[in-house]
Amino acid sequence: MNRSLALSLCLVVSLPAAAASWNKKLDAWRSAAYAERKKLGLDKDQKALYAKYPTPEVKFAVGGSGSGPAAVGLIICPDETKQVTLAGKLAPGSFVSVNSDELEVVKEAFTAKGWEATLHAKKTATPTRIDVQVFSPVSAASKYLGGLAIGCDHTWIFEVSGGDTLVVKSKYGVMEEAKVTGEWKRGDKVLGQASFRMWAGNGNVRLDQEVSQADQMAQAKAMMDMMKSPEMKSIDAKSEAASKKMGECGKLPPDKMQACFAGPQKEIEALSKQREELMARLEIKSSPPFGCRRIDTNAKDGLLSGEAEICAGKRSSERVKVTGRYTAP
Repeated sequence: MNRSLALSLCLVVSLPAAAASWNKKLDAWRSAAYAERKKLGLDKDQKALYAKYPTPEVKFAVGGSGSGPAAVGLIICPDETKQVTLAGKLAPGSFVSVNSDELEVVKEAFTAKGWEATLHAKKTATPTRIDVQVFSPVSAASKYLGGLAIGCDHTWIFEVSGGDTLVVKSKYGVMEEAKVTGEWKRGDKVLGQASFRMWAGNGNVRLDQEVSQADQMAQAKAMMDMMKSPEMKSIDAKSEAASKKMGECGKLPPDKMQACFAGPQKEIEALSKQREELMARLEIKSSPPFGCRRIDTNAKDGLLSGEAEICAGKRSSERVKVTGRYTAP
């Protein structure tokens, strides 16, 4: 190996604290690679280009790729620094992109055996899987590796407008759907616990409460009881009578129809409003005793913001504002 190649392979790069976002750095490198391709006269000869600069053969030195916790080669906690190594033969001028701004590449080195780097996760990093993309020089032929993840334990505090607060603790960041238990509180008073299906990743956190079969049957029964209630039967009877009046009006001469329709039409509209109000009362009556059954938030810089639905004292379709925060040990 000549001296210039050795220097190229062993070059250690320390990145500035205020480095550009990962996609901007990648765009800049791609532009430089394209310029070099034209300079070498390979921009119009794809066969020769990829024969000389093929897709890199590289892999994580430890761990795997793909999906599922077992396939993650390196799990980094928020505010943690770890070393990562890619094994393989990389030509001088190759580029490795860590496709996330949640992970800072503190320093990196290309060696005769591959690529070594020191990575640091932001203190407020959210759980997510992170692709590492390795590029050959000039051709920009690339290989994706999926062995990195930000995970570990997190505590999520969801503050629902109206006073109820949900506290959830998750393991491994819940980068795939998982079952968790949350505790609802109002001030210092514990209201109760609830089981949720939770997913957190890529800056989004969602929770869906698991409702027991008994609760589902109770809700269905309440709906049926309401449809059979004296109030609803009265509304239905009056609506049927008003519809019959509309039918009779339709038999009149055209010049008399409009005046005839006016009365029963107003009656139908009033009855529809009564039915809607009755349905709303039932929904509120059958709403959860506390908290909400569905929460969808964005997570960024330690803060949560979003909406909840199916909440205590609200209609099921009514959305309620949610704020909060999250921390990791």
